[in-house]
Amino acid sequence: AYADAHWLPGDLPRDLFATAEVLVLGTLALASPTAAAAIGQSLELADEFYLKIVLDMNWRPVFWPQPDQARSPILDLMERVDFLKLSREEAEWLLGSAEPALWRDRFDQLEGVLITDGAAGCRYCLGDHCDHMPAFAIAVKEPTGAGDAFTAAFVAQVLDRGLAALANPKTAREVVRFASAAGALATTQHGAIAALPTRSAIDQLIT
Repeated sequence: AYADAHWLPGDLPRDLFATAEVLVLGTLALASPTAAAAIGQSLELADEFYLKIVLDMNWRPVFWPQPDQARSPILDLMERVDFLKLSREEAEWLLGSAEPALWRDRFDQLEGVLITDGAAGCRYCLGDHCDHMPAFAIAVKEPTGAGDAFTAAFVAQVLDRGLAALANPKTAREVVRFASAAGALATTQHGAIAALPTRSAIDQLIT
């Protein structure tokens, strides 16, 4: 069993929610009833403490005995989040479209949608502005961890710049470019953790 399956509602550190700004979630834990309950509790705590919620879908059908059963709980979770990051394949599986504006319209509470597509770059809507960020031309060794790096860098930028800054299309593009650079650099080494880039490495790539 994977670690997420053992996540229990009582394990949630309430004091961390009280001091946090953002809650980042994935969908793997939804495959376990107890862990899914913990996700539900985390959403309640996020609402109580006014946290923004970022969902990195991270769809892995292998964790579901019947993968088609995942669609409904995943879509239900998306109704509760503020920012959504998913791959083109995940977007097409769920709604049959990798158009971020369609996702924003489908889930009207969303403040941002980012759909990554490997070498084809990232299409996104942040606020009222939608755009495309080309991928960085880089020698790829292994894609594992690229999505995690992208999401972490996006969240770091939002925390650094503030949510209000995303209303500016130029700033929003800079945020996505930074996240895209992090994702690209994560593909240049093997492994999901060792490949995570430093901020200085990201800054060097984008300058």
